[in-house]
Formats: sequence, C-alpha cells, structure tokens
Amino acid sequence: MTMEEMAKLEEKGGADWTDEKKAEYERKVTGKILAAAWRGSKFEIQSVLRDVCDRVLGDKSVKLEKRVERAHALVLAGNIYQKAARDPDEEGDYLAFEQLMAEAATKKNKDDKKKKKEKESKASKSPEPTEEKPTTTV
Repeated sequence: MTMEEMAKLEEKGGADWTDEKKAEYERKVTGKILAAAWRGSKFEIQSVLRDVCDRVLGDKSVKLEKRVERAHALVLAGNIYQKAARDPDEEGDYLAFEQLMAEAATKKNKDDKKKKKEKESKASKSPEPTEEKPTTTV
C-alpha cells in the first residue's frame, strides 16, 4: 500500500477505517520505508568499501609486498567486523526495526508471487501466435 492509497482510505473514512486499521497501515508503510533506507545504506557502504579496497590494493605506486600486507590487514579487519555483536541492552530496539522490515518484505514477496501467478495465468489463457509456413507446390 502506498501513502496515496492510505490517504484516500483515510479521507473516505467510514466504518472500515478504524484506528487499528490505520495503525496497521502505518506500520506497513514504516517497514517499507525502513527496508528501502536499509537497502540504500547497504548499497552505499558496499560501494565505498569496494572503491577503498580497489584503491588500497590496486595502487601500482606501492610495492607488491606492501599491497599484500594491506590485503592481510583488510582480512583481519573483516574478521573483527564479522565477530561484532549487538549490545544485549539494545536488543529490543533492534528487534522492533527488524520485525517491521521483515513484515514489509513478507508482504512484498506475497505480492510478487501473486503478480507472477496472474501473469502466468494470463499467458496460458492467451493463444500462442502461430507462424504460417509457406506452402510449396511441385
């Protein structure tokens, strides 16, 4: 559901638009926004890291031995990052955000599957175009 659809439903009002329904839609939209922000941030971080690694490891003005040392240092740093753990005191905060994002992703996956099935059923109902083969007479 988009923000526009939610605004239209709210304008309509009626018995269907309750505070619970509004809270549910707000939760879904918030999850979608968080998921999009996370994907954007993740992409940006990966891009910057890739550029930095390419520069650090591919600098031809530095001797090969030094670049190998840099590669080993990057592996060590990567291992440290992989071992990083959450602060147990903040676990609840993280779980709330992850749950919102998971709900948004689940809804998206269901919508994608539904659209795919509809597309497949439309394709199977429409007749395949046939090519006419020229006939030859002897």
